[in-house]
Amino acid sequence: MPRILVLSPEPARARMAGMGIRACEIARHLAAAGHATTLAAPGDPAEAPEWIGASGVAVERLEAGTLASLASRHDGAVVSGHVSNDLFRAAAPIPTLVDLYDPFLVENLSYASRLGPGVFRHDHATLSLQLERGDRFLVSSPVQRAFFAGFLLALGRVNPEVWADDPSLERLLAVAPFGVPAEPPAPGPSLLRTPRTGIGPDDPVLFFGGVYDWYDPAALLAVFDRVLERVPACRLVFVASPNPETTPQGAYARAEETARARGWHGRQVLFVPWFPYDARGAVYLEATAAILTHRPGLETDLSLRTRGLDFLWAGLPIVSHRGGAMGQLLADSGAGLLVDPDDAGGLVAALVKVLTDPALRADLSARGRAAAAAYRWERTLAPVLDFATAPAFDPHRANAARAATGAARGLRERLAAALSGRRIR
Repeated sequence: MPRILVLSPEPARARMAGMGIRACEIARHLAAAGHATTLAAPGDPAEAPEWIGASGVAVERLEAGTLASLASRHDGAVVSGHVSNDLFRAAAPIPTLVDLYDPFLVENLSYASRLGPGVFRHDHATLSLQLERGDRFLVSSPVQRAFFAGFLLALGRVNPEVWADDPSLERLLAVAPFGVPAEPPAPGPSLLRTPRTGIGPDDPVLFFGGVYDWYDPAALLAVFDRVLERVPACRLVFVASPNPETTPQGAYARAEETARARGWHGRQVLFVPWFPYDARGAVYLEATAAILTHRPGLETDLSLRTRGLDFLWAGLPIVSHRGGAMGQLLADSGAGLLVDPDDAGGLVAALVKVLTDPALRADLSARGRAAAAAYRWERTLAPVLDFATAPAFDPHRANAARAATGAARGLRERLAAALSGRRIR
């Protein structure tokens, strides 16, 4: 069986965010399929969850200086995020599957005013290098597929030769959403309803989760007093980022400021640490409902919310702003109550209804679990396993680079002619 190297942009540890989770699950499923699999991640390999080692995955520290040697011992690689730069700089390239499910270029536009233009330039260069050097690509939704197909077309990776060989682009650009376990979540030790949080056994719990700057906790907090008028025992839970050193916390800090100003902090509104990956299902089972408020925009259009899939898996009823791939999934499945982003009254009504209507919650829960079945890891990662059976370089990549160079030269000539006033054809 081919030997596969999985590169994670985030540490493999008990408390992981989406990109780290996905890399670990990819590695685990490759090993389960019989592949000799190595997971290379930043940080101490000893911090990796026990289930990674138990699955047969070898875990190594990801370091730029040793990556060339590590890659040379494998037949193919799966990579996401900025660590791809280190892989593509390695001396001997190997067939590479690039995971584009996390649209970091678009996400980080939310931080541009604070981080400066250098981050965008670096992100853009990273994505461009991924699309030029990758052999196959993964995306999370049909909307993402169209978005990245446009990039590939602009770079010449989609051209007449590729079109003739694969007009559907199914081999080049495969849809592989985030996944959920096949087994339903199991109750565990209470992590939400504890003396420290002050949440009682009968208090309705509204779970928001982690706060990134493309979410809109302010829209929720602006109407939360109206929710409390109808459901005074409600408790709203925000979760601190597991990677604050690399993820700006502007929206989270503003949410804390608002909660303090309203006298809710530590009472009606809780800010708790990030939960271990293995414990998240039990946490969801402690909650009454989940809330997804996000701003309209390109990030929302492109994102199939990781937490939204987790909520469906746990049967946690969802109230969400409309928009994006997750909004479409909720609309198609009937697993959530959808509200227009500018409809404050509608948001209050939906939250009160889901928090006070057990029959509605039971219906949404059943619909959510049914919808989540299509997103089990063994299904969503099928394109990864297909790549791993026979890792190969894209035979069209070299010609695509030459075609793109020629197209760019022709464009420069046309622009020069236009600026000089000459007629062009």
